Amino acid sequence: MMWLKKHSDKTSAQAHDWLQEKLEVTTVAENTVRNYVNDLRDRYHIPKEMAELVYGTVEEFPKGKQMQEDFGEKF
Repeated sequence: MMWLKKHSDKTSAQAHDWLQEKLEVTTVAENTVRNYVNDLRDRYHIPKEMAELVYGTVEEFPKGKQMQEDFGEKF
């Protein structure tokens, strides 16, 4: 629970990824982690803080240096 208080802006998906990458936990489903994190937030009144995202323009790259991928479309 202390990790959630310290990192209240983290999502349950990030917690699930951390469990897989750092602790090599592969037997827990993402929805189980989501339910557990939501229960901890409710039980200990830990608000879900949203990290502020900064958007902006980037300098154009020369042709062939950058690519855009659209997953989910069939060609």
